[in-house]
Amino acid sequence: MLRPNLPVILAVSCVVLVFYFFLPFGSQDTTPRPPQYQPISDSQTAPKTQWISPSNQESSDTDDIVEPAHKATQDHSTEETSYESAHEAPTSPFTDEEEQPIPRLIREADLRYSSILASQSRTVEEAAKAYRARRGRHPPPGFDLWFNYAQENDAIVAEEFWDQVYHDLEPFWAIPPAHIRAQARALGMAVMVKDGHTDIHTDWFWHVIWKRMIDEVAFMLPDMVIPMNSMDEPRMMVPWANITEYITIAHENKAITEASSTRRKIQGWGEEPEVDAPEIPAVEWHVVPPYSFAREACSPSSPIRGDYKLHNSGSVPLVSGSSKNWMSSHRFVENSTLWSDTCQDPAIAAYHGALISPLSGSTSQILQPLFGGSKFAVNNDILLPAPMYWNGEERFEMEDDTPWASKQDTVIWRGTATGGRHNAMNWPHFHRHRFVALANGTKFAEATEHDRIYTPAHRQAAIDPLPVAIQSNLEKWLNKRNNIAFTDLFCDIPMPVWGTCWYLDEEYMVAPGLALSTQYSNKYLPDIDGNSFSGRYRSFLLSQSLPFKATLYREWHDSRLIAWKHFVPMNNRFSDYYSLLAYFVGCEADVCGEEGAIKGHDREAENIATAGKEWAEKVLRKVDMQIYVARLLLEYGRVTDDHREMVGYVDDI
Repeated sequence: MLRPNLPVILAVSCVVLVFYFFLPFGSQDTTPRPPQYQPISDSQTAPKTQWISPSNQESSDTDDIVEPAHKATQDHSTEETSYESAHEAPTSPFTDEEEQPIPRLIREADLRYSSILASQSRTVEEAAKAYRARRGRHPPPGFDLWFNYAQENDAIVAEEFWDQVYHDLEPFWAIPPAHIRAQARALGMAVMVKDGHTDIHTDWFWHVIWKRMIDEVAFMLPDMVIPMNSMDEPRMMVPWANITEYITIAHENKAITEASSTRRKIQGWGEEPEVDAPEIPAVEWHVVPPYSFAREACSPSSPIRGDYKLHNSGSVPLVSGSSKNWMSSHRFVENSTLWSDTCQDPAIAAYHGALISPLSGSTSQILQPLFGGSKFAVNNDILLPAPMYWNGEERFEMEDDTPWASKQDTVIWRGTATGGRHNAMNWPHFHRHRFVALANGTKFAEATEHDRIYTPAHRQAAIDPLPVAIQSNLEKWLNKRNNIAFTDLFCDIPMPVWGTCWYLDEEYMVAPGLALSTQYSNKYLPDIDGNSFSGRYRSFLLSQSLPFKATLYREWHDSRLIAWKHFVPMNNRFSDYYSLLAYFVGCEADVCGEEGAIKGHDREAENIATAGKEWAEKVLRKVDMQIYVARLLLEYGRVTDDHREMVGYVDDI
């Protein structure tokens, strides 16, 4: 049991309480930002990343299930960080139907989905025209092979599906091609494409899977070297000023050349070493939490560059400042791109383990062509589909599902206590630890005044907006609807009993893992980040259950998934979790009484779950990942060509 340090608690609490009951958050991003940060759609991303020594730990745990673990004893004793006032605890739905935003968000998502369907290209001529209109260049050579491959595999071709490719690669148009090639070769741990075949000089399992994925489309690719990240976390985080300069240069040189003067083939990489290859200075890797460089990586007009300050308090960050934050005025996520942007939410530094103490952290502020599976909005890595999505790992594969009507009206989650390197001081700030605690009614009811998650301000903010009937029966309501527990506490030191932890055993019970078929007998599936992204997200989308998705990570598929149409977004503080639960599930008479019963919205939940499953079956197939990779690497091949401004596909003109 940790001993209270009351002077520290009082001092730190005063700093923290000043900060958090504001945060204005609108659904539109009005912050001037370089082009790669402008959200074109609700699912678009921006660049930047990190790495260190290979870690065998998957960012995405199997995360199983069990009966509700109602263990709650609290005598937390260290500093209260920005948890208390910076965090709006879970809130309830609006009572006035006109003020309830979820029906509106669903309608808007339906319109956006219809717009995507209407924008499909069905011929290579249509696709090339859409490309030029959106990108301002000719498509790369090989575009016709790529389009035919997509058509042969019944893929949906909507140009915005590949927006992420251009977010990731656009800055490289300002870097000399020979320099990019030299960087790629110097990074090591790469997949090589030569004469339509792939090779690899590493046995790291992620890289082997990526090699096999690329091999499926290598027949249409020029020769190249593709450096791979071996870390859970991203590694590139380039200052905003540099990225802005790169984007400006790239746009100044962008043009649609005359067909007669356009080169119709990508040059491909020559033998190594190249003649007159530039010397590449040694890359400086900084072993620090990613938030250390995030301020520089964000726009000067973004909230994080205001008067917010990040203080070190032992192993836990404290965020202070008086600038208001647009998020506080929105109960639900209206734009998932903005809500997952660390530039827009400085306080998230105290709410996500990967920002506090990542499992492995090694960050460069120099732009380099490093490919990986996920990144924060402020990272500059180049995204590939994650290996476990394409590989079809058994732990994430679809098993027997249950029809919606036969599923339990409950929320289920199982997972390990990952998210970074937690310890006795910082664990209450880790996202998974917070979510499991928030979902436990008994833990909420028994929390003491000095609880580091359920602070008095947090409890008040959580309960006050809820309907009186739920407030009066909160413990029973949460415990009836939530089946959420850890399967392994992942302690900071080896423990004599597997799965236990000396500073967490009094806080959480460990539950056995459950098969996906068991999890899929429940209607609601929260999906929470691990050490990086969650590898089960695709499986959840393919199920007939409804994912509640909370993530700070950007992935390859973001431009093709629509929040409120294919999944329900949840903010990374989980302040909307109770509201989502109240809206979709309601509160039955056996908990809230006959007069206090609240009707849920089961049909809306089923509609989103069904739409997500049907869409995932069309746009998240293995072959869709291969199509994405082929498009990405054709563009990468062109941007590394010495004559890139004059290279393009013009056979349709």
